[in-house]
Amino acid sequence: MASGSSPIVHLGEVTRAVARAPRGSLAPAPRARAPLAAGAAIAPLALLVTALAVLAPRPSRADALNFSWDQCWPEGGTAFQSWACNSSTGTRFVMIGSLVTSKPMPAGLHGVEFRVDVSLNSATLPDWWRFGVGECREHSLGFSADFSVFNVATCIDPWQAQAGVTFSSYDVPSPRLGGSHSAQIHGLVELSTGSAVPLAAGNEYRLFWLRLYPFKTTGPISCGGCNIPATLELLSAKLFEGPNGDASELVTDTASNRCIRWQGSAGDLCSIVPARNRTWGAIKSIYR
Repeated sequence: MASGSSPIVHLGEVTRAVARAPRGSLAPAPRARAPLAAGAAIAPLALLVTALAVLAPRPSRADALNFSWDQCWPEGGTAFQSWACNSSTGTRFVMIGSLVTSKPMPAGLHGVEFRVDVSLNSATLPDWWRFGVGECREHSLGFSADFSVFNVATCIDPWQAQAGVTFSSYDVPSPRLGGSHSAQIHGLVELSTGSAVPLAAGNEYRLFWLRLYPFKTTGPISCGGCNIPATLELLSAKLFEGPNGDASELVTDTASNRCIRWQGSAGDLCSIVPARNRTWGAIKSIYR
């Protein structure tokens, strides 16, 4: 991994360039890198009444999201990933979330808060998909916004290894899906206070990437469930605009592909996920 402000972090870890705590529901534990229990709720910070109108996310009518394996979607990313589950070393699987802009953001992008739903084709979440502190595959899911290790072609890297990241929570079950077969990944990317990157219309920008490690897939101390099909959906990305992120926009639309499949090769991906609440109000409520 190349050096920079945003190396890979795991659940409950923080590495950031910001001079203040992350906003709202992503407030960290009292000290950096303090672990969070799996599924722990993150208490939101109290906001001043006069700031509510400014900070309340508004729905995006044009900007949209892509989510893919291996590469940014237009650079050869794919919706499907299959593996023989035959090793605990070597192979690493990368998922990339990106933003397609249809309008400029002259005030600049300061940060992004994202949520990814995980849904397994099983009655309960298997051990292979349990990444919480003390669980079977702790440290097997990583998160970063440092794209210096990728060959950036079509998609633009707005962060240039200057953003800090917070891997806030891995909630079991997913607050949106419910059911013991689901989970939700929740993270934040943010530049330092006073910093923002202007975005142009008609471009695709890399927002974050997740890395799935093969640890404890095989051997005497292994975690079962690697071979069970799963669907991962980039549910939403809340964009913080301006040098201090004082305005926000909630993006939930699909550009080309927002759902990816583990151990699968066909199907209408988003329809596989038994979404319980898909109204705008239901999605917006999780950011309050």
